[in-house]
Amino acid sequence: MPDNHLFDELAARYDEQFSFSKSGRLQRERVHRFLRRVIVSGMNVLEINCGTGEDAFFMAGLGCNVLATDDSQKMIDQCVGKLKGRSEEAGVVFKKAGFTELEQFDEGKKYDLVFSNFSGLNCIPAEEITRLSATLSSLLVPRGKMILVVFGTRCGWEIGYRLLRHRGERPNRRRRNKPVIFGPVDSKTRIYYYSPGIFTRLFSK
Repeated sequence: MPDNHLFDELAARYDEQFSFSKSGRLQRERVHRFLRRVIVSGMNVLEINCGTGEDAFFMAGLGCNVLATDDSQKMIDQCVGKLKGRSEEAGVVFKKAGFTELEQFDEGKKYDLVFSNFSGLNCIPAEEITRLSATLSSLLVPRGKMILVVFGTRCGWEIGYRLLRHRGERPNRRRRNKPVIFGPVDSKTRIYYYSPGIFTRLFSK
């Protein structure tokens, strides 16, 4: 599991540094355009690694009933703070829960959609993703959907940036057969990169 200390530290400034930045808005809007094509009002949605709740509020605004989870209590605190004065409040519930804790959810509750945005699943190794695959399968209705946004093994913008800036790391660090270490010294997190084919096989069950 990722080091929660890092995400707790990021929580208070995550929206300022990413969600509300030009890059963050463009990336999120692209995901939201896809969600608009898939979501039907009345859907029950389970969001994992929900961050500061921006996607949960968006889906609630489309008429979904959203249970949004994150393993960082500070991220959940940010979400709860945003509930005040929002019309979508009735459609969103925030809960602190890591990937392994999803196994303990009420077996009687099933979801039409499982959603994960901005690469939370890149914070766990392949064997944990396989285990999570079985858990999420048990929580989905028959023919339910999963929409998972993850870091792939290729990114032309990143390669170009590293080549231009003469960074010490390999330009395509994502294709190494080992995780990339991210974060300050006292709260490092391992980032694992997956090709679409490998990621699909991890969820094959």
